[in-house]
Amino acid sequence: MDIAVKQQSEFQELLKGTKNVAILACKLCLKEFERDGSEEVDDLKEAILASGKKVSMISEIDFLCNSTTTKKALGELDLDKVDAIVTSACGVGTQVLATIVEIPIIAGADTIGGKLFGGFATEGGKLCRACGECVLNSTGGICPVAYCAKSLLNGPCGGAKEGKCEVDSERDCAWLNIYDRLKRQGRTDVMLGEVRVRDYNRPSFDDLKGLAGGVVEQRDLNFYGGVFPLEMKEETEESAIETLPVPDTLIVPVRQHIGAPNIAVVKVGDEVKMGDLIAETDAFVSAPVHSPVSGKVVAIEPRPHPTLLMDVEAVVIENDHKDTLSDAVKPAKSVDDLTPDEIVKIVRDKGLVGMGGAMFPTHVKLKPNKPVDLLILNGCECEPFLTADHRVMVEKAEGIVKGMKLIAKAAGIKKCIIAVEDNKPDAVEALKKFEDDNIKVEVLKTKYPQGAERMLVWRLTGKEVPKAGGLPLDVGVIVSNVGTAYAVYDAVINGMPLIERVMTITGDSIKKPGNYMVRIGTPLSYLVGQVSDTTPEELISKKRVKMGGLMMGILQESLDVPVLKGTSGLTVIPLSDIEAADSDKCIKCGRCVSVCPMELMPHSLWYYAKEKDAKRLGELAVNDCIECGCCEYICSAKLPLVNVFKDGKQVLRDADSK
Repeated sequence: MDIAVKQQSEFQELLKGTKNVAILACKLCLKEFERDGSEEVDDLKEAILASGKKVSMISEIDFLCNSTTTKKALGELDLDKVDAIVTSACGVGTQVLATIVEIPIIAGADTIGGKLFGGFATEGGKLCRACGECVLNSTGGICPVAYCAKSLLNGPCGGAKEGKCEVDSERDCAWLNIYDRLKRQGRTDVMLGEVRVRDYNRPSFDDLKGLAGGVVEQRDLNFYGGVFPLEMKEETEESAIETLPVPDTLIVPVRQHIGAPNIAVVKVGDEVKMGDLIAETDAFVSAPVHSPVSGKVVAIEPRPHPTLLMDVEAVVIENDHKDTLSDAVKPAKSVDDLTPDEIVKIVRDKGLVGMGGAMFPTHVKLKPNKPVDLLILNGCECEPFLTADHRVMVEKAEGIVKGMKLIAKAAGIKKCIIAVEDNKPDAVEALKKFEDDNIKVEVLKTKYPQGAERMLVWRLTGKEVPKAGGLPLDVGVIVSNVGTAYAVYDAVINGMPLIERVMTITGDSIKKPGNYMVRIGTPLSYLVGQVSDTTPEELISKKRVKMGGLMMGILQESLDVPVLKGTSGLTVIPLSDIEAADSDKCIKCGRCVSVCPMELMPHSLWYYAKEKDAKRLGELAVNDCIECGCCEYICSAKLPLVNVFKDGKQVLRDADSK
């Protein structure tokens, strides 16, 4: 960004009546991480001091143009003794700051626009025309070029009616707003007086403002941040659930949940029936594992795990293809007679976990240690490509609702909401049939990652789940996946443990994309053989294969890994024409900051994770990252942000353990 710092004589006039001045500089436009200071800020300080004022504070803020993050940064500064703030930023950052702070905001330079926006920045809904002769110091930080319908530079036209523009009755008169702000600050004497001529060769600001407003409106839709990736659901969203043949050999890891690991309770040579217990532990936060088929245990040994990306003990079962049911698979007594504790016990004994991917033991949620008054069933399925939950809602709506009622009874909850995004109208229709006084289907505007618990709770209740390890339970809410609700129904009504699930198989080179009922422990290589003509080896070498969806799916280095309880899909993605950049330099475009739903600073986390700076990673709350991938999706430099943040979390864990 090219800027021309104002002179001493100008500051004498602009800072009339002030004593203590703060300088706030935008780090986006002024510096990279390697630089400890900026010539522009030094020049500003020198000019302000020469004008007879005291510079009591100098602070640099990442992306001054982002109102959300700027408000946070200002909350950490002591501005009580400051009479005015001088900015070192483009016109957008100056305008955003002026809407947050009531004291005079002075543009310290005549900017020609933020370098990364081509002169037309849009963050915070503000616009900068890159005039090169900024008038914000005479207009209280409200740009008349952008916000006056006539772009008048010499004061109001006199045509406003009840504060609205005569050209556009929906628009506030910019000049009345300018006067009101300057009057509150006691600075009406600085208003522009001379006549200035507008250059009509420049682009229309109505069009630019509409574009800017649309960008910000989308960013703030339902919750802060998020992205709108191509959904890529067309190939499977209308594909009814099919059952694939079961393989000859299944690999069943004993660890398929968050919590204490299980220990195998069978041995090599044992005959097992479908639904038999094969691994468990006495720990409360855990979930037992059951045999997905009848057959013989042929090995108990470490095998590659698709999400932990390490070898984990697995029970290998040779399928006899008889599906002989375990004696333990039998319905519970009458549902009406079940107590909450009995429901919780069944859910635990049947090994149920969250089927949206997290694999948190379901029974733990049903024994809340805090008051709860709302159950939310998550049917958003905002991940691109995936449609498994969609089809479960369409085809098994009654079972979902019955399972939801069982969860509500166990947890002592009456009010239930089923949240479905508006790109699934057939699922909404199927579930709406079961609405009553206590069950409501909420249709949400589609946005990623709306299915994340924190985002979903905020969208539906307006309550903010605490960061730093907070849970929906902290605000009186339990969130469960729709697939999990159906599994609860199947466990209680039919006595069936969690040994199979619906998953989406789709993407490049998949000849039969669809939604399939698959047994837990089925090797991914076997699934590929059922739906593709391409060998697993060729897929791995020439494509990106993810367990899950595009955004949060785990990239697989081999397909010799099994389906887990939380496996929602298998997605094959073509290699991008442009892979990660040769350089690992963040270009500080600020896009990651605008899309992070946890309101973090991904560009800073990238730098400090690479530097293994545990102190700064902790201060910047790397553990609050939900690994949704929004930052990586939008990254102009194509940096592998999520994996680096995972490494950063490990750096913090290692530091805390010392």
